[in-house]
Amino acid sequence: APLRAHAPPHRDCREPCDKEIVKPAMSFPFSGMPALLFVLLAASQASLAMSGPGSGTCSESTGADHSLLATHSVLKAHGIAGTSSSNDAKGMETNSPAVESLIHEAIMRPTTSSAGLVGPSLVEALAHTRATPEIQSFVKKSLGGLEEVLTIILGESANDTMMRDNLLEAFGRQAAQLSKTNGTLGEKHTEVDGRRQDHTACRVQQGSLSTVVTTAELEAKLSLAEKEVALTAAEEQRKELLQTLQAMQGGLGDLEPSPFDAFWALSSRYHKSLAAYKEKFSKHLTAAERQKNATDDHSKKMVECDQKQEDFETSVCQLGELTQLACSTYEEAYESKVSDYEVVMKSMMLRVADRQAEWNHLKKVQCVLSNFAFASQDGDLAGNSTLNQRIHDCYSENFTDGNVTLIKMPAPAAQPCDLLEMWPCTEAFTQAEYAGLPEGAPAVECKSRCKTTTPTPPSEVEAYFVVDARSHRVLRCPTNGDDDGADCSVAAGVDGRGAGPSQLSGPRELVVAPNGDLVVADLGNRRMQRCSIIEEAIEYASDCKTVVGGQGRTRLVYPYGLALTPDGDYIVSDGGLHKVFRCPASGSGDCTVVAGHGGRGQGLQQFNHPVGVALAPNGDYVVADFHGHRVQRCPASGSGDCTTVFGGKGHGHGPGQLYYPIGVAVASNGDIVLCDEGSRVIRCAISDGNCSIVLKFTSGVVAVRMAPNGDYVVSLQGGNVQRCPASGTASSCMTVVPLSTPYLGLAL
Repeated sequence: APLRAHAPPHRDCREPCDKEIVKPAMSFPFSGMPALLFVLLAASQASLAMSGPGSGTCSESTGADHSLLATHSVLKAHGIAGTSSSNDAKGMETNSPAVESLIHEAIMRPTTSSAGLVGPSLVEALAHTRATPEIQSFVKKSLGGLEEVLTIILGESANDTMMRDNLLEAFGRQAAQLSKTNGTLGEKHTEVDGRRQDHTACRVQQGSLSTVVTTAELEAKLSLAEKEVALTAAEEQRKELLQTLQAMQGGLGDLEPSPFDAFWALSSRYHKSLAAYKEKFSKHLTAAERQKNATDDHSKKMVECDQKQEDFETSVCQLGELTQLACSTYEEAYESKVSDYEVVMKSMMLRVADRQAEWNHLKKVQCVLSNFAFASQDGDLAGNSTLNQRIHDCYSENFTDGNVTLIKMPAPAAQPCDLLEMWPCTEAFTQAEYAGLPEGAPAVECKSRCKTTTPTPPSEVEAYFVVDARSHRVLRCPTNGDDDGADCSVAAGVDGRGAGPSQLSGPRELVVAPNGDLVVADLGNRRMQRCSIIEEAIEYASDCKTVVGGQGRTRLVYPYGLALTPDGDYIVSDGGLHKVFRCPASGSGDCTVVAGHGGRGQGLQQFNHPVGVALAPNGDYVVADFHGHRVQRCPASGSGDCTTVFGGKGHGHGPGQLYYPIGVAVASNGDIVLCDEGSRVIRCAISDGNCSIVLKFTSGVVAVRMAPNGDYVVSLQGGNVQRCPASGTASSCMTVVPLSTPYLGLAL
């Protein structure tokens, strides 16, 4: 911050600067206040005025006038008071106050004055005055005051330089943060590379199996042909043998050995042909079995490879989205810093010219007074030609100092940001990634559901998704629908209760993924279902698959709460296991326990039937502990003690108590919003941790979500969904889903 009041107070620079500047009087304006204190106050006020990026940027600089005020204060501190004076130099050898006034006026002369830096009246006065002790003392005090003012100017310039350097260093810190962010994406790059290799290796194996299938098919065809040839030969010999036998039976009266010999010879050949046929038939059966097995192996491998392709493309999309988010965040912050830097530098550069002129002016006065003080040691100065020449030399010299100026350095260029060049499901990506795969194992056209742009939340709610647990389905209700809810349509669970892909059993919470998919906690089937919505005409989720639980590696008991991390992982609370899991976005692999390591209980690492779950901005897990009657916040690292946000003092409606908390949400500013079956919505501020009831209803609240504009959207036990203004009360809420069916989960 500057050391003296050299800049005008902060003003809205959309307004024009004042044309008339009220200049301080020559006498010290605050006679009751110590001069040094006044200087410090003036400097502190200037520091505050300079703290904002927009301060001091008006088109007309008033810095010189504030400099006069501070300079006058310093001179006053040195006992150099200004008095009214006359510019008449005659008789000044006996009029010390007049000389003192001229010295004071020369020092205080505004740098923008057109009258010159030092008026000729001071020169004439000093040239004709006697060096009385009073004059010598005043000159000495003036030199001391000037030295202090010059030191302050140097300090001011040094502080501006330091401020500029700090602003430039901020760009470096920002670039380092980008590098750090890119470094954190290294794991995602590693994941992408690993899944690429897995997919490529799988396709190579599929290609080998395809070759095996082709070979087995040829062998089966060849063995079939050989079997048919052998069968034909055996059949012909059988016919010939029958003909011979019939001939022998017709001539039994004339038995001769030759027909019998022919018969036995034909019979021997027939049995040999029959044996050959059996051998070919057995060979064909073996070849056909090999063909079937090879075909089955190839089909299984193809399904496996298609899943690996989907995992690979999904990870690529996630990497692209994270990179795009990091780059857009950096670019926005960089542009903001450039704007701030330019505003502050403009403010400082406007003062540089005035500061240099002021420095030159004060150095001239210092030069004049220094020569006068040196010469006055010899006595009377009247008519001293040497002194006159030195004084005139002071006027003609241009005093400059590199420490008084300020060099405006250009803002550093933005760091390059490596965005994803090719997205899945594009021709360029397919050509680059899959062109070298074996011919017998081509990749499918597109397996990823990811979008090619970073998802952005809607400016307003487009629809409300509500869980109809009693009917085992999820409804989608448009915001512009009919008042009676007739426009609501089934979004998941179209085939009623069951364990099929399009069925649900006692669903609980749900979330809407960034790409529009629905993720539903299917409690009765102990699984998490992810369903793709038909965008053209939303009627039901036609493509659902199990991503957690079911028959997968992680067995769930009572899956209730659900949240999604920025990279797509699933956060699942299990009220039966009293744990919170983090499960891979791929929908395969093992889940990790991130909270509830101590089993069931009231400890800092325990839960008693956790239900609703949400993510804090820093990644912490916020969990509604249903039978624990509290809401816990657990570290994002997945280890360590949880802290109680609210509750934990038994169940009830008293101070610090909750009555079966069930839903949690996180506001845009990080505040934690929770609801309990005691009909309350409570908000806990992230700033100080204070919690207060923001809404109270006549029936229990089973779910709460935050709308983009800060409104509360709540699902009541009575069945309808209400939307309440952020600053309102329950009486100001309006019904947005009017159906009377009891709802549980809620998503926007």
